[in-house]
Amino acid sequence: MYTMKYDMCGAANVLGLMLSIAELALPVRVMGVLALAENAIGPDAMQPGSVARACNGMTVEINNTDAEGRLVLSDAIAWASQRHAQTRYIIDLATLTGAVVKALGYELSGLMTQDNALRSALTLAGEQSGDEVWSLPLDARLKKQTESAIADLCNTPTNNAAISASAAWLLHHFCPADIPWAHLDVSGTALWREGGKSVASGRPIPLLMQHLLNDLSLNS
Repeated sequence: MYTMKYDMCGAANVLGLMLSIAELALPVRVMGVLALAENAIGPDAMQPGSVARACNGMTVEINNTDAEGRLVLSDAIAWASQRHAQTRYIIDLATLTGAVVKALGYELSGLMTQDNALRSALTLAGEQSGDEVWSLPLDARLKKQTESAIADLCNTPTNNAAISASAAWLLHHFCPADIPWAHLDVSGTALWREGGKSVASGRPIPLLMQHLLNDLSLNS
């Protein structure tokens, strides 16, 4: 349980990104959304078989109560997508799955998107900043991983396969198809693990700052 404290690194790094943008006075319009939830047992805690309804009306069956992060993240993506008609893209970041650590280790963040331009831009920014990502597949072959008999989706695959990509497949339902969207799973990179201790690394803030700087350069 020790490192579970760092499950808040996704939201913390969104805040860190916004502070970095302000400190450098970058001429960009960015909205940061922090999906915050107290991860504690209580009388209102969800239970296996519960059905949650997101703010865009979609329903999600709970078959794994440890997959709570993707529920609040789904809501945040849906909410953010409804804020501004001029939205160019949405990027979410979260310490979402331990499975991405098994796949990519502690040096690479997992990148999942169906938008090739955003994939290329984030990959390049990662290489330039040293805050690298590796792309994992995200297509309709994952559809069965989130099917539910009682809701629009289920929150984890019952076969325990393709956990990280399946989580991203769930998330993609909450961003409209006309808005480019990318998911960064930073479970392996949000922490430095040295001398038997763990501390927050701040990743993927360097990646995203480089991406914004590249974007400014292209559009200036």
